[in-house]
This record gives sequence, structure tokens and C-alpha cells, in this order.
Amino acid sequence: MSLQNSLSVPIYVIDPHRVFPEVPSAKQITSDATRPVASLVIFVAYMLSGVGLTGVYADTPMEQIDAEITNACERYNVEKEFVFEWATSLLYPVGETFSDADREKFIPKFIKAKGWSLRDYQWVKAAWCAYRKGSIMALGCGLGKSGTATAAAIGAANSGRCRSTRCWIIAPLNAMPQWDAYIEELKGTFAEVTCLSMDSAHNAVGLQRGLGGAVIFDELHKLKADDSRRGDACETIRNAFEWGVGLTGTLFHAGAEGVLRVQDMVLPGLSRFLNKWKFGDVFESTYEKKVGKRTRRTIGMPADAHFDRFTEYMSRGVCSLSFDSPEVKDAVQMPGRNSITVDSWETPLWARERLVKLTKQDSRNRIYWAPDWITNEQSAQYLGALALAMSEFEPERKLPSFPKVMHAACKEGRVNRVISKVYEEGKLEPKFSFEYDPEVAASVNVHDVDSLPPGPKIAQVEQWLEANPKEPMILSSVGNLGMYMLAKLLMKHDVKFEIIRGDVDKKERKRIVDEFEEGKYRVCLLQQAAGAESITLVRATTSILIDHHWSSSIYTQFMARNYRIGQTEFCEHYDYQFGTMQGQVIRRLRRGELFDARVRGQLEATYWNTSVVQVLKAG
Repeated sequence: MSLQNSLSVPIYVIDPHRVFPEVPSAKQITSDATRPVASLVIFVAYMLSGVGLTGVYADTPMEQIDAEITNACERYNVEKEFVFEWATSLLYPVGETFSDADREKFIPKFIKAKGWSLRDYQWVKAAWCAYRKGSIMALGCGLGKSGTATAAAIGAANSGRCRSTRCWIIAPLNAMPQWDAYIEELKGTFAEVTCLSMDSAHNAVGLQRGLGGAVIFDELHKLKADDSRRGDACETIRNAFEWGVGLTGTLFHAGAEGVLRVQDMVLPGLSRFLNKWKFGDVFESTYEKKVGKRTRRTIGMPADAHFDRFTEYMSRGVCSLSFDSPEVKDAVQMPGRNSITVDSWETPLWARERLVKLTKQDSRNRIYWAPDWITNEQSAQYLGALALAMSEFEPERKLPSFPKVMHAACKEGRVNRVISKVYEEGKLEPKFSFEYDPEVAASVNVHDVDSLPPGPKIAQVEQWLEANPKEPMILSSVGNLGMYMLAKLLMKHDVKFEIIRGDVDKKERKRIVDEFEEGKYRVCLLQQAAGAESITLVRATTSILIDHHWSSSIYTQFMARNYRIGQTEFCEHYDYQFGTMQGQVIRRLRRGELFDARVRGQLEATYWNTSVVQVLKAG
């Protein structure tokens, strides 16, 4: 039997619980695996653990198994030596790391290029990650992941965990500038240091094998999609390096499937579940959802009954810290953060009068607040679908699965207008049209954004600016229309500001951040996805979102732009909510944040308990 003759991956049956006690007992057949290199590494770990083989390999001579592993490594373009080292690393107990003496010897404490020393929690986590062949550093946003990862990579090379031939950093384009100083630091250890954009990773999939070295994935959660080209490319690149670490402040926002994917990104086999449906079965997290007219099966995070087991399962490959961790509190005195939802707007008098007039004509007539991302006339059918989805909505029901409706709901309330649904006499279908405040209706041109009247959200921002004339702040919107209306408002009040959007290059981005911190302007206006990462704006104590990106990771990351190391004042964050749908959107985003915090707390407790037990045994 040859692995090269198998359909996709080696076909064998294992019981992961016999190798990894924290995984629920459920036999797995690797022909169902979605990541063949991970499957191969798990198989080797299974053999190295001393557990007897089952299934088709039960009576196979070890020489033949070894030959087939060799063939598989050739087929999947991965070094056999790496596979065995990775498999060994999978078997390390949770708390296993360098001794204190070895940590002093191998892990640098001082980052010369930055001119500062690692805090104790960074030094400990760097040692833990350096000791393993692959791991995830899920440190909260603003806790110094880049410096910690740099020390870990240098420590891995110093201790022989990887060769000093090369170190690659794969990061989103927006995050690349922050690595400049760390690249200089890494050049003192590695012969070649390369920083590569995630979106360019597909150009590097043919890099030379056998050289080994270290690879660092920054903002790892961005590689969570199983069917993305950049994710597949990064997975291929990983196979050419001996050692790897993934950095993320929002790992568990990625969802269960994303967590499985990114674990195998940093160390093939680290997820230890060979496909998502097996994960869904053992953690009872499989459910169905409607997408349009189709019903699809998907998986979510484990239910409460399985939560402890899930975090135990995660603990071998993920080190996690938040600002609430005892380790961090001992090293960093951080002021608090308050999150406030502003929802004080009522339907204006003109709209109420319009509704009364319409319902007198026909009781079926209605008005709905229009999604303000629509800036030109749309078909009646489309407007009707949006109106129904966003207004005839009950809080206890699940959100509609129509993506554009969701995004529209996040962006409602910036423009002061409604959709009128009017049943005309003798007609079965209603007519939909835009309605504006009669005082401005004559001057409105739906094709000209300058003529659109500002809605209650923009008015609320204006009130805040007037009430706090000197306070620096971060202001954000998702789309171009919101950014434009906010910029117009700031210019109206002669407020100095700068804008960071997706088209701002890294030099300009750095200049804007530096000048804000120096006090050269008062407001930093961020387009949400572009400004939610790799920016430090601790001069601001207030951040406001007038609408919300659908991703909970972007939501959490945005709020960490000012609440991070270096902040000395109490921070407030404002969510501007307008309507029932937006309230549900915000609750959903915060649910992701709360789950992330809960898993972090459990992982940190597991780590501390394990460490205490080891100390007692050593004593």
C-alpha cells in the first residue's frame, strides 16, 4: 500500500484521545481530512506516542510505514525531518518550556532596535513559544506581540529549535511598517529576514525547501478562511520552515472553523481535528443556517457544557493574555475602558406627520428609515426587501441572512431620510420612494452626496464636538459615504483632522499616527477595516463608531487603538445605534468579544494551574 495511491491523504484510523487526552474520544479516518500535511503530522505523533496502530495499518511493518511517510513528504513538498520534529512538539505538555537558566541563555530580554526591555509576561511567553515548533500567541491587542514574537524567533534559533538561515514575517499590508525596527533586530540572528504581505504570499509558494528557519504570521486570524488563496499560500509557505508562530489579538473571533485552520497554519496537526464536522460532533456545535433559499450546515463555538474541555484542548498550542491577566496587571498599570451605546434618537416630527398622513390614506402604508449607503434610486422590489428586513424585525428572531441587509443595518441613521411604502388605489403592489425633511427636500439630489442632509448620528457627533472642544478623539465609519460626511462635519467646525483609509501608504500612515501623538491635530478619522490594526493612538481617550463592520474581530481591534500599552487615562468608547437591527448587530459583535475574553481567562487559568503544579513538584 502506498500513500501516493491513496485518494487524497493517508487512510488510517486513530483515536485522538489516546494520544491527546484533552480531545474527546472519537475515531477519525484521515481520508476525510481537509489538510493532508496536518493529517500526516498527527499520524507520526500517534506513532511517536507509543500507541499501537489501528485500522489498515495495524499489521503493517514499520519499514513500510516509514517508506510511505517518506513518499507522503515528497508528495506534499515538506521535509521529513520537519514532520517528525513537529509531531514531537505536538506531544509537549501544556506547561513545558525552557528552564529558567535556559530562558536566560536563549531568550533576549532587551530589544536593541526599539531601546526597551521585554516585560516579564512577554519574556515568559516568548520562551514558551520558542520552545515549541509552532504555537499561537493570542495576546490581547496592544500587549506587545511583535516584540514578544521577535524574542521568540531569536530564542528558537539560539536554542537550535530552528536554523538561523532565514526568518520570514507574513503580515497584512497595513501592519508591515511596524515591523521595520524588529526586522533590524532579527538581522542580528538570521542571515535573511523578509517581510511579506499576506496578499502577495501566493508569489512565494515555490520557495526553497530544506533551509529551515522561522516564520511569523502577524494578524493570524485573517488567514482563517479555508478556501482563501492567501491562506492556502501561507499554509504552503509554512511547510518550508522548521519553526513558526502566529500572532493575533482576536483569535476566538475567527469562529470554530477559523480556529482549526489557523492552528494548523502555525504547526500542521496542532488543531488535532482532521475535519470540522468531527469537531462539530464531539463539541456538539453543528447547526444549520439559511442562506437565501438554501439551508447549509455549519459549526459554531462549543456550547457551555463543552467549554472547559474546549479550552483544555486549545491549551497545548495557544498562549493567551489579556489586560485582565494577573501577569499583565503586575507589569502594566492600565486604566479602564468604558463602552457606551448611544441610542437616544426619535423619529423626527416631519416623519411622524408623514406616517400619520399616509396611514389615513391606507392602513397598510408605512415609512422606514432608509439604509444610507444607497445614494441613488433603486428598484422598488429591492427597496422593499430592505425595508421589510430592517423594520419588520423582532429582537428575539435571528438576523436575516441577506448580507447586504446586515451591512445596510450597520449604516442606517447617517442620512436624514425614510423610505415610504405607499399602496395606491387600484394597485396590488406598493410603491417605494425616498422621502426627506420637507425643509431640505427641494435641495436634495440623490446623485450628489453633498446635498444629502445629515442624519441623527452625524448630529450626535456634532453635539459631542461642541461639548468637548479640546479633547482628542478617534472617529470611524465603515464606508465612503460615512467618512465623507464626517470629514465634511469636521471641516464645518474647523477641526483639524487626518484620514487613514485603505489607500494610505505605509509612510503616510506612519506620519499621520506620529503627528496625532505629537498633538498636531485633534481628530484621527479612521475607515474601520483599514484603521483597526497596527496603530497606536493613546493620546485619544475617546473613540466613536457611527456604524459597524460586521466582523467582531475588527470591532474589538478598533477599540484597542487607544486602550493599549502607553495609555495613562481612562478611555471611553461610543457605539452609535439607530434602530432594532443595529442593536442586534452590536450585541452580536460584543458576543464575539465576550467569548474571546472567556476563553482567554480559561486558558490563562489552565496555564497558571499547570505552572503551580510544576513548581510544587520541583520543590
